Amino acid sequence: RVWTSSVGELLRHFDGSGGTSSSGGLGAVFVKPLDRRKRFTGFVVAQPDDLASHGLTRRAERLLCASVVRWLTEWRVYVAEGEVLACCNYAGDPALRVEPTVVQEGVAARSAAPGCPAGYALDYGVLDDAGRTTALVEFNDGFGLGAYPGVSAAQYTRLVMSRWQQLLAPLASHS
Repeated sequence: RVWTSSVGELLRHFDGSGGTSSSGGLGAVFVKPLDRRKRFTGFVVAQPDDLASHGLTRRAERLLCASVVRWLTEWRVYVAEGEVLACCNYAGDPALRVEPTVVQEGVAARSAAPGCPAGYALDYGVLDDAGRTTALVEFNDGFGLGAYPGVSAAQYTRLVMSRWQQLLAPLASHS
């Protein structure tokens, strides 16, 4: 489950007053910045002090929240210009594979979206649930993406160069 909230709403959730939090009494919550990309790295909030320890003291700070899940395995899918270049395990059991159909549908949808980066990665994982469901972990823009073991230098370079050429194209038209 995914929803939007704020630091203030989560604080009310944890102090038991209810407030307007839509977390529904779920306990620990995974949070990421909603309005400012990479203002902080996502983390799990298990108690109110977790927010302050990550520098989140402004009650109006908007958050993207998700139920905490357990991943059995996680894979990074490297994509350049809509083409899957590599799929690399970076956490969990490498014997567990993500469902290729789910990955291909995700790549097709993201690549067709307006403003899609020319180079990016989608991280997928297998959930510890009855169906061992493949689910999206996160999207990563290719301008500053890490290379996990399993992606070749040529594949990684193609992805990063595709994205940087896209980013710099507007500057070239002004020269």
